[in-house]
Order: sequence, then C-alpha cells, then structure tokens
Amino acid sequence: MATSASTVSLDTFNELVSNIYDAAMDATLWPVFIERLTLALNAHSGLLRIQDLQVNEVGPYVTHGVNPEYQQKYVEYYIHDDPLIDAAAQHPIGTPLQTAIFLPKSFRKTEFYNDYNHPQGMDQIIGGLLVKDESRIALIGVHRRDRVGSYEQQEVRLVELLIPHLQRAFQVNSHLFQLKDGISAAHDALHRLLVGIILVDATGKPLFVNSRADTILSQARGLTLGQHGLQARTWESTQALHKLIFEACQPPQKTGGALSIATPESPHPLNILVIPVNRERNVEFGIDTSQAVAALFIGTAGQQHNLSLNVLRNFYGLTHAEARLAGALANGHSLEKIAEKFSLSKNTIRTQLKSCFQKTGVHRQGELVQLILGDPA
Repeated sequence: MATSASTVSLDTFNELVSNIYDAAMDATLWPVFIERLTLALNAHSGLLRIQDLQVNEVGPYVTHGVNPEYQQKYVEYYIHDDPLIDAAAQHPIGTPLQTAIFLPKSFRKTEFYNDYNHPQGMDQIIGGLLVKDESRIALIGVHRRDRVGSYEQQEVRLVELLIPHLQRAFQVNSHLFQLKDGISAAHDALHRLLVGIILVDATGKPLFVNSRADTILSQARGLTLGQHGLQARTWESTQALHKLIFEACQPPQKTGGALSIATPESPHPLNILVIPVNRERNVEFGIDTSQAVAALFIGTAGQQHNLSLNVLRNFYGLTHAEARLAGALANGHSLEKIAEKFSLSKNTIRTQLKSCFQKTGVHRQGELVQLILGDPA
C-alpha cells in the first residue's frame, strides 16, 4: 500500500484556522475551508454536513470534489442508512476518527460502502462529529482512495487541532444566525406598524423609512423628501420640524417635541412626534443607525386601519359579518354608514353589534373600538 507524502506546515495550519473563522463570520466561505483542508490532507474530496435529527433531513451541505448526483442520493436515500453516523456517535464529540480505526471490517460489505462510498473513492476517511444534540448533528469528513494510503500521524494531529476551532466556529455561526433572525423579525415589525416611522440624522436626512412613512412621503401628504432632507408643506413648518430634530440631538437635555402639519387633502393634520434616539437602549433593526439622532412617529387622526377580519374572528369567535362590523366601527364609521355600505337594515346591524358585545365582553361601542385597536388584529 502506498504512503502519503503529505506534510503539514505551521503556515498551512494557520491558514486553515483563518479560513475557519472567516467562515464562522460568513457561512458562504465554508467551501473555501473544505477545499483547502482536502488539499492539505492529500485527499480528493471533503464535506461538511448538518443533519436535522428531528425530521431526519439534511440541512446545510458543503462539499468539495463530491459528485452532485451522489449528494442528492444521500439526501434522498442514504441518510436513512448511514453506518458512519452510528459508528461515530459511539465516540466523544470532537474526536478525530479514521475509518480504519472506528469502523468494523464488515463496513466494506455494506450497501452504503459498495454503492455510495467506494464509487466515489471514499475508502479512507478522516473526520468526526463536531456537534450532536437532540436537534442536529454536524460532521466533517475528508476522503481519499485506498491507493493513496491511510492518514499519517501528522495528518490526524492536524484534524485533532482543527476540530476545537470548528466547534467554536459552529457556535459563532449559530449565534449570528439567531441574531440575524431576530433582526429580520424586528425589521419586519417596523414595516408592519400602522404609524409612520422615520429615523433621521442631525441634518434631517432619513436613514430609515418604514412602509407607512414611505406611503405618506410618496403621497406628499404634508411631508416630502427633498434635497435638504425632510420638508413640510410650508417654510415655517419645515423650520419647526428641523428645530425639533436639532433639539433632539443636543446634550445634555435631548428633548424633541410634537408638531402638527395641515394637509389640504384631509381635514385631519399630519401629527409628528420627534423623540431622541436612546443610545443606551439601542435596538438592532438590521439597519445602520450609527448616525441616527431622532425618530419621527407620523400619523393622522383619520387614518384607516387595515384590520384582519380573520384575526378578529379567531380572537373573539365573531362571524365574518360581526368581524366586518367591528372593523368598520374601529375605523370610525357610524352604524348608519355601515348599514348603507353593506346594504343591511339597521335592525340587522344592531343585532350584529349586540352579538359583538356578548362575545367580546364589552357594553358600549367605544369599549369595542378600544378593545380592537389595542389587540394585534
């Protein structure tokens, strides 16, 4: 049997460790690490795979030199019949494992070896389990053919030294994923709010505009975005707005304030609340807020709410007609206008209203409206 001529230098080790932590910060760089580890071990293929144990499915699957057809075969079939996983699970997590040591001789008589491993030249494997808990396992494997020879002591030592770094990298990856997931949810929440939100810098230039505020700006409803930042309909209102923004970033007493801007298209003014951005309680929303000094909350008294009738039905057990009535009342419509809009008699509307009272536990229209506007519908 031939022996490997591979030697592992300190420079190679340092480069691989650097690759690991680059991938820890950016998961798209894992293929770079797998390729370089494969070359360092004088092998022809390698993989890094995560499997979801709860649904028994393959998750992220990074490879170098592995035939995509065999990857698909593993995902669809061999994941359910992989003796390597069971054998590796008998050893402590993080232990470097070679097929010549941790697998019985009978392994080469299995369907898995003869139909999956051997055709790919996965005769000599070194790797190990990096993570194993109730929900997932993560493993790494590097493969070469029998004719290349088994892994030498310095190669096994390299894998042994790299595994702790790989485990830490997985922890970093997992933490960053959770952070990004939370940021995405917070970012989405800002866009779902019915009130307009704009984060501005000291010059009044918007750094973030949520969906509601974007609609207000696009409709030019008393507030527009010009060359010099936010501008109101009149010079006086623009000056007043920028004065509030300026006061919001002046230490030690950051104040801000409130401003109403008349809108000719509507009997209701555009109400703007300017508050300082609290650096001590900063929340990451997936946007660059490093230059933000103030947050503008924008709304109108006559603003219509896009209420979910299905949510109202689920919350309070209302029928579709009752949820429709409750939503219309929350948007400020009178019983007479609602009856006319939906071609219903006043008696029918009153019957539906009485049923709404009984199901929600309130006794007056005002209480019903307050209840609805206070829930997530």
